[in-house]
Amino acid sequence: MTFVSTITDMPVIACLGWGSLIWNPKQLLVPASWEPDGPQVRVEFLRKSDKGRGRVTLVLDASAELVTSMWALMTTTDLPAAIESLRAREIIPVSNVERDIGVWRGGDGSPPSIPDLSEWARRKSLDAVVYTNLGRNFITTFVLPAWMRLSAT
Repeated sequence: MTFVSTITDMPVIACLGWGSLIWNPKQLLVPASWEPDGPQVRVEFLRKSDKGRGRVTLVLDASAELVTSMWALMTTTDLPAAIESLRAREIIPVSNVERDIGVWRGGDGSPPSIPDLSEWARRKSLDAVVYTNLGRNFITTFVLPAWMRLSAT
């Protein structure tokens, strides 16, 4: 589906979503439904959230496999308001907005974790895209149990 602003010269802004943003958008300035045909994103369960309660959440990570994201048009045409809406939903400190809220504007290249963002946004006639850019906050290491390890003897 392609959207075009019905008001001349008003930017069309989308928000990409995965994880709890989809089923619990809270005050995010998006309609109730999300579109299923977002760009491919590299996300993995690599962040503990919920203020230490142990919930693990999806975050962008360049080493993750590509999956299709969801997206929604923002109900604002003001990019700073769209950024603030996502910042407030994700409870990101104002001092971390530039790092933790991703912003794509028409003409920008695609970020490594969303490799086809530019092409996808152009196909959708979007002027800007915002997305959560929180990083991992723990390292995953996988160690085989002793009984599964190959013996050199």
